[in-house]
This record gives sequence, C-alpha cells and structure tokens, in this order.
Amino acid sequence: MADRGNGMRRLTREGSAPVTVGRGAAGRLRALWRPAYRLASMHRRIATTIVYSIIAISAYFAAFLLRFEFAIPTDQVRTMLVTLPVVVLLRLGGSYVFRISTGRWRFVSTHDGVRLIAAAVSSSVVFFALSWPLQLLPPVPRSVMLIDLLLFTYFTAAVWLLYRIAFEVLRAAMKDGPVESCRVLIVGAGEAGSMLAREMMRTSIRRHPVGFVDDDPAKWRSMLHGLPVFGSVTLLPQVVAAHDVQEIVIAAPSASPSQLRRIVE
Repeated sequence: MADRGNGMRRLTREGSAPVTVGRGAAGRLRALWRPAYRLASMHRRIATTIVYSIIAISAYFAAFLLRFEFAIPTDQVRTMLVTLPVVVLLRLGGSYVFRISTGRWRFVSTHDGVRLIAAAVSSSVVFFALSWPLQLLPPVPRSVMLIDLLLFTYFTAAVWLLYRIAFEVLRAAMKDGPVESCRVLIVGAGEAGSMLAREMMRTSIRRHPVGFVDDDPAKWRSMLHGLPVFGSVTLLPQVVAAHDVQEIVIAAPSASPSQLRRIVE
C-alpha cells in the first residue's frame, strides 16, 4: 500500500504483525514526574539560576584542584574563596546576556552551543580583566581561568544533554501500554530523513525506525541517530525481509519521479 502526505511517500507492507511495546509503572512515574516538572516550569528562571550557579562553583573549584594537582596552597584557597562570588555573578550575567538561561533544555541545538561558548568566553574575559590588567581582584592563575572556562562549558553542555536524555526516557516510560509499534525503514539518509527519524524516536511510540537506505555510497555503513544506513536503495527487498519492516517512508524531497517510481516498484 502507498500513501503520500506532507511531501513524503509512505509504503506499507501488508501481512506483518506490528511489534507490541509494553509500558510498566506508567501511572507511578507520572505521579512523581509531573508535579516536579510543573513546579520547575513555573519557576524556570530560579531553577536555571540555581543550576548554573552550582555548575560555576563546581567548575571553578575543579579548576583549582586540577591546576594544583589536588593540593591547593593556602594562599590560593583564600584567592579562590574571595573571587568565587565574582565568578558566579559573571557566569550568571553571561548566561543572561546570551539568553542561555531562557533556553528549553529539551530542544538544545548547535545554536545553543554557540551561545554557551560566547557566554563562557565573554565572562572569562571580564574576569581576566578584573584580576590582571585592572587588578581589582586577587590575581588568579591564568591556567585556572582557562581550565575553568573549559569545565564550565563542558559541565553545562553535559547537564543539557543529560536532561534531554532523561526527559525523553521518562516520557517514553510514562506512556501507557501495551502499544503496537510499526517497524519503519526510511529511504534517504539526508536532512529530511534525519529529521524524520529523530522525531519518530523522540515523540512517536507507534512507529519504530530500524534504519535507512540511501544511494550515496559515502553514507553506507554509517550511523545516523544510532540507526544504520544499510546501503543502496537496491537492497530494499533484503533489508525489508531481514528486519521485518512493515512500513517504508521515502524522505527524499529532491528525488525525481523516475527515482520514486523505481523505489515504489
């Protein structure tokens, strides 16, 4: 069976039984998760301020530990404690100026990464100016500043990534079951195929992507969102049989009518 919608062509293989996915303890998870999520959403600014403050403190302390090989001299401990409030304020200020404190961690992208780097670098530059050229703060070792910059960026990105993973895992676990899941093969491992697979994996429990086929040899045997690119479109019958595919979705907006006809046939 063939169905076309939203610029994509979908082919359904008849005679295959859908995969059943069970969801256990969904009610208990919802009872625990939803009130906490609602509370954090209502006070997002406060929650993100607390999280970024903890990250800034952890990164700064870890930078001193790494610089002095876990044996911080007494004078440097004093310097760290005096300058720590300034570092936290500068990190929060950079987060506010570059609006990383208002971003939704569920939807972080490369643009958020660029803004994170800009916020971290700008706040570090201001801190360096206060500590060395202007000498308004006790001199902090330059190596500590560099390590702190890297750690703050890494820690923040890690928090974003872990939040996104945890949110998607919990959302999937909270869905009631059993649910019938259709195994889908995507034709086209380009931008459209990537977006389709990502959305299926994030939001849909009724369609389960198993992989891609694509005529570009450079993409063969590679991985996209953790899914394999099996090979050329000519391998469709073998891939469908080997992976019990129930549905084929053509995600190739630039494909010509003759190419689409070849895939359908």
